[in-house]
This record gives sequence, structure tokens and C-alpha cells, in this order.
Amino acid sequence: MEKFTLNGTESPLPLAPERPFRELLQLVRRGSEQIVSTILVNDVELSEEDEKELAEVPLSDIRSVELSFCSALEIVISVLNDLLAYSSRIALLSRNLTTDEEYSRLIDAIQIFSDALNVVKPHFKYAELSRANILEADLQSILTDLLDALKRGNIEYRNDLLTEHLPANMNDWRTECLPRLISARSPG
Repeated sequence: MEKFTLNGTESPLPLAPERPFRELLQLVRRGSEQIVSTILVNDVELSEEDEKELAEVPLSDIRSVELSFCSALEIVISVLNDLLAYSSRIALLSRNLTTDEEYSRLIDAIQIFSDALNVVKPHFKYAELSRANILEADLQSILTDLLDALKRGNIEYRNDLLTEHLPANMNDWRTECLPRLISARSPG
């Protein structure tokens, strides 16, 4: 191996060149409290499938390995920033639905938003989550009502949810709750 890089700093290879790639990844992952965010082998980012294919390849057969790490906090802040943008898209989509396919995508988007919130919530204290818990309960209620309105064919109520309630909920996330959560976890 010509080059082994950790977070942009060239480092000596911690294993003998005849050892398999899998052992390098195990050693690095075990020795760090941070999360491996990017793995480049020979200047190409690896997928999980690529990683499996390279598992038994000797390090001597690989030209370069670059590993980038990030902390759980960096991931939480990144997810919250993504949710800021995502909340705008959900609000816009909810006001401009024209097909059943778009309606299905909106339902999926709301579920993805909720799932992402559940990923980051364990990184906050209970007091920091009080407003988030209220908005999340409201969002789940809107989702339940949307599904019920669809099932019952109640177009008027569905339209009210899509043009008033959901956009207002997303606006509260975007302008109030997400910025507060980001601020609570940002350094400094």
C-alpha cells in the first residue's frame, strides 16, 4: 500500500501488508469512538458490497486507503440540518399535490421525517425535546388523519390538512424547533 490516510493525515499502515483489508477496517473501527463516514480505496468510495468484495484482499494489493471519521454529534447536526430543508419540501409538496403518486410520496416523506427525528432524539435531554415531542405528536396525528381521510374519501378534510395543518407543522419545525435543537448541540 502506497498511502494510508486517516481524516486527511497520512499515517503508517498499522498492519502488515499481507493482512486482509477486513482486518484493517476492524482495527480502525474498534480503535475509534468516532464513526467511519467515508472509505476510499484507490480513490473510489466504497459501498457495503464493495467492502465485502475487498474483505480478503491483502493490503499489499491495494494502492491507497483513505478513512474519514465523524462524531455522533456531527451526524446529529447534519441530520437536523437536512430536516430543515426537508421540512420545506414537505410543506411545498403538501400544497401542490395533483396525483395519487404525489400523495403517496408525501406520506412516505412524513414517515421519513419522523424516522429521522427518532434517530436523533436520543442525543438530547428530555427538556430540550419538549417542543419537539409536541410537534411530533401533532405530525403523527396529521399523518393518521390524512390516511383516514384518504380511506374515507373525505377530500375536504384532506385538503384542509394538506394546505393548512401540515404546512403549519412543518413551518414550526423549520422556524422554531429544529433551529433550537441544532443550537443545543452545536459547539460553542
